[in-house]
Amino acid sequence: MRYRNSIIISITLFFLLCAGGTSFLFHQLITNQKKLTQNYLQAIISKLDSIIGNASIAGHRATDLLNGQCGNKVQTEIRKLVATLPDVTTINLLQGKNLYCSSVFGGVSFTSDAHFFPAKSLFLMSDSSVNPSESLLVYHVSRGENSVMVGVDNYYIQNELKKYHGSYSYIMTVDGISLDATGNIFKNQLSDGQDTYSSTQFKYSVSALPLAPLSLLTFWQSEHDRILLIFIISGGLSILFLKYLIHRQSMFFMLREAIDNNQLEPFIQPIVEARSGNIVAGEILMRWQHPKWGNISPDRFIPLAEKNGLVSRITELGIQSVIRSFELLDLKSLPLTTLFFNVSAADFGDNSLLNACQSFRDKTANTALHIGLEITERVAVEDSAFVREVCQQLDMLGVTLSADDFGTGHCNYKLLMQLRPRYIKIDKHFTQEIETDEGKEAIVRNIIAIAKDRGCLTIAEGVESASQREKLVAMGVSFLQGYFFSRPIEAAVFFERLQRSTAFVE
Repeated sequence: MRYRNSIIISITLFFLLCAGGTSFLFHQLITNQKKLTQNYLQAIISKLDSIIGNASIAGHRATDLLNGQCGNKVQTEIRKLVATLPDVTTINLLQGKNLYCSSVFGGVSFTSDAHFFPAKSLFLMSDSSVNPSESLLVYHVSRGENSVMVGVDNYYIQNELKKYHGSYSYIMTVDGISLDATGNIFKNQLSDGQDTYSSTQFKYSVSALPLAPLSLLTFWQSEHDRILLIFIISGGLSILFLKYLIHRQSMFFMLREAIDNNQLEPFIQPIVEARSGNIVAGEILMRWQHPKWGNISPDRFIPLAEKNGLVSRITELGIQSVIRSFELLDLKSLPLTTLFFNVSAADFGDNSLLNACQSFRDKTANTALHIGLEITERVAVEDSAFVREVCQQLDMLGVTLSADDFGTGHCNYKLLMQLRPRYIKIDKHFTQEIETDEGKEAIVRNIIAIAKDRGCLTIAEGVESASQREKLVAMGVSFLQGYFFSRPIEAAVFFERLQRSTAFVE
């Protein structure tokens, strides 16, 4: 069920990332289009200012010719202005409303139409009697009752309006009258949100009108490569997140969380003197009661801890937990007892183990409790100067070493030479059915002989019956451990039993 929930969460994350990324891309596209449009508007305004500026120059120069006469000299001068100033197409001289001289027709007598706006400095004309076939942008300069009208062919204006034609159309507006890129002149009603820039030099503006709303189809056509990239990245991130969720629910993550939250509790299995049955020691076995998944076997989490570098933290947690349990009890006296903590090669990698043992000795200095370390067989302990120094310091603290599960894994003769343990523990694989299995009996006898040769004591684990006990005692085993005497029990129960210790058989 939890993996199914992780998949649902990851799929939801995928769609959220895709939606978020696509929305951002859509917003970015609109923003970029708006910024680009604004840049285009500024460029158009700049160019139109230059065109109208030429018309302004022509108009102001032509005012010197306003004398009511249209002789050859005047006609030549205004035609010269048209020829030499870019973008200017016509220059007309007026006296009041009467147009009397034109760069196109020469001397004329014509009264201006009503749609001439002589009071305006700039206006648009759709046509005129002077130039009936084309619309004009007119620049008007007055000097008293006389004035000059400079015409700019809208062809030049249209070229600028259509230069950036794409998703937008651009129109020029002068006093409510507009000109588009096709040359049409019409009354313009500016809409809300329409991008419009006004010239700072002349009285006109340029607006950008979207040709069509931005649709999903046009969005896809414009941004399909980046949309696909967003989907690929979202898929990759969702897969990584799924792996993370699975990892969170994995045994390793739960174990690390259990250590951080002190969910591991120490249980102690008594070790008894073989002949008397009195408790003389106990092996600390960490138990994990997960709040959701219940009891988790040590066979599942201890190898995982050793593989992933967590075993040292479990060792420290076990030592500190036993100290707390002991401190909470009001124990008057205890017999001489050694508490064995399981350690592995990783515990000898730094001084953490040494510090934890020192803490144990400090807290139990006035008691008969001693600390012992059972070295597990899964990984070989490195034979280095640092390890030898740690072992020497442990010996000075009075810490007893035990070779756990001798004859299996890395617990062999090399370990006996390297660490010189006080105890050799006989694995339960050899003690089971020892009463009837001659092969196992021979192996146990050899282990006992090796122990005596090395000056070590032996502990046989896995004792589950009286016949096993009798056989092992007869063979000369020093100490026994197993369900026949007791299952692992809580630390508080162990200490209470230890206080009234006698022969210990459940």
